[in-house]
Amino acid sequence: MVCAVAAVPTRAAAQLAPIGTPKGLIRLEVGGGFTSADSRYLDGVEQDLAGDWNGTIGTTMLPGLAPAEQQIRQLTGEPNYNLSLGRSNVLATYQQGRINLGLSYGVTGRLSVFGRIPIIRIRTQETLRQDSSSANAGFNPADPVFGTPGGPGDANTFFGGFTTALTTLASKLANGDYDSDPATKALAQQTLANGTSLRNGLYGLILDPNSASPVLPIASSTEGLAILSQISSLQGTLSGSLGVGGFASLPDLPATRFGLADFTNLMSNLAGPGNAILIDGLVRNRQGDAELGATYTLIDRWRDDGGPAFRLTATGLVRLPTGIVPVAGLLFDRGTGDGQTDVEGSLVADIGRGALGARITADYNDQLPATVIRRVAAPTAAFAWANTTSAVSWDPGNEFTLSISPFLRLADGFAATAGATFWSHGSDQVTYAATPALGAPPADLLAEDTRASATMLEGGFLFSSTGARGGKGLPVEAHWTYQFVASAAGGRVDKTRQTAIEFRVYYRVR
Repeated sequence: MVCAVAAVPTRAAAQLAPIGTPKGLIRLEVGGGFTSADSRYLDGVEQDLAGDWNGTIGTTMLPGLAPAEQQIRQLTGEPNYNLSLGRSNVLATYQQGRINLGLSYGVTGRLSVFGRIPIIRIRTQETLRQDSSSANAGFNPADPVFGTPGGPGDANTFFGGFTTALTTLASKLANGDYDSDPATKALAQQTLANGTSLRNGLYGLILDPNSASPVLPIASSTEGLAILSQISSLQGTLSGSLGVGGFASLPDLPATRFGLADFTNLMSNLAGPGNAILIDGLVRNRQGDAELGATYTLIDRWRDDGGPAFRLTATGLVRLPTGIVPVAGLLFDRGTGDGQTDVEGSLVADIGRGALGARITADYNDQLPATVIRRVAAPTAAFAWANTTSAVSWDPGNEFTLSISPFLRLADGFAATAGATFWSHGSDQVTYAATPALGAPPADLLAEDTRASATMLEGGFLFSSTGARGGKGLPVEAHWTYQFVASAAGGRVDKTRQTAIEFRVYYRVR
């Protein structure tokens, strides 16, 4: 049988929610909160929340384009060429609502056990913009997904003619057709070597199913003109002094530069290399990571006569991976959990005298490794191709938190609080869970820029209905706090704003 009991905290103790639960009592905790962010810190500098999506759409943002950029450099002889799909600007926000349900039981006068379950609703929103004025590329007409209806056929015709011309040239050399003129023979040999290299490079870039790029330089760009000029020059040499005719066509290069619709299509077309899902207003509604733990009061010298008071409590908990992790390929997904188990320990010191006091908390969180599914790329890569998706062993860096929350008792049972919290996250360690495919990017790219720290400031109010003049009745405690990230250093830290409220009532078990 469970019934309400007048468990009366002392007047001073009522200003700080006690960590433990008195012997034989059950404490029911019901709370909630709201967190939002539209910006973040990177290396201490504030930027848009989706900062990695803002800037030139090139190989840094889309590393899957790097092989094509390198091939174009080799074909054109321009070592500084940078492939660009224009500039993007993404305005992103997220809002997280949370309901916390907790239950604690006092086993002895010092020891209590507890469990907590959060229910989380998180919504992400983004506005994607793209400026095509600086783009120097467009969709490959021969691409089977993004190309034109006749693009693959035209490309096959071009490379068929190219191959036939080179085969004819090789036969003429083998038959001795140029032996009578050493200069012409040397030209034929050089043309065959250069032509073969050019043909293979173009085929790998335009039509090879294993390496062809979905995007190419537009025909009117410097690089596009350079590629077409090389082919025309080769054709002129073949049909001229070398007497190899029949090869006069040119490959189709994009006529128009990349636009917003093209960018979205490249990312979200399920038949393309992006193969991702882009949902504006994505909502996750699920249980978060549950907690089980115990609290032990080491020292309890709290007093209600206004004299010096002190209390020291130790807490240990295990945070279970009961939430859902972000899904690889679901853009801007946040999930409701971290996907791995935490083992956390903390010490809480409460000090007070008269109307003043403070709570000082030191917390260490050992984040255990887990296997998760990720697209492997550096954090600067806003978007990685689907073929980088792999199972990785992720060992998050351990976390240390130190906070101090002074309070001022305004009246019996009512106090105002303020505080500051320092948080530090160590570097993550990431390896492949199994032997990766040949040429797969290093798994430790995911660990770049994961060391970070932040300072949070907060304020709020505490209330206890039984703390006023030793009153009796149904014990009720409540607190309201507002917290925000004031500064950060190291890797990416969201600049969050959070409001939280919690109610706690006590019952005796008979």
